[in-house]
Amino acid sequence: MCSRATQYVTGYAKLKGHKWIRAGWLRKTGIAALWCLGVLGVLVAINVVGIALAGNVERWQVWMDSHTDLFLVWRLILYANIGAGWVWMRRRVLKREPGNDTQWRLARVELACILVVVLLESAQIMKGAL
Repeated sequence: MCSRATQYVTGYAKLKGHKWIRAGWLRKTGIAALWCLGVLGVLVAINVVGIALAGNVERWQVWMDSHTDLFLVWRLILYANIGAGWVWMRRRVLKREPGNDTQWRLARVELACILVVVLLESAQIMKGAL
C-alpha cells in the first residue's frame, strides 16, 4: 500500500473510491478501445495488401469501384445479421428488464441505428451518382 504522501501526489486516494473504477468501467473502455484499434489495423492491412496486389492506388480504386455491387450485397448480409442479433438481444433485455422505459430506450437506439444505416447508404448512392 502507498503512503499518504504518495497517495496525495499521485491522486490515487481520490480515484480509489470512485464507483466507475470499481465497476470496471475503465477496463471495459480500454477493451473497447483495443477492439477499435484492432479493427482499424485490419482494415489498413486489407487496403495495403489490396494496393500491393493491384499495383498502385489508382488500380485499387478502379477495382473497388467495379465491385460496388458485391460490396452492397456484403453490406446487406451484414445488416441482416446485425438485425437478427438485435432481435435476439432485444428479447433478452425486455425479459430481464420489463417496463415501458426499457422499450423506449430500445426504440431510440433502433431509430438511431436505422438513421445511421440510411445515411451511410445514401452517402454511397450519392458517391456513385457523382
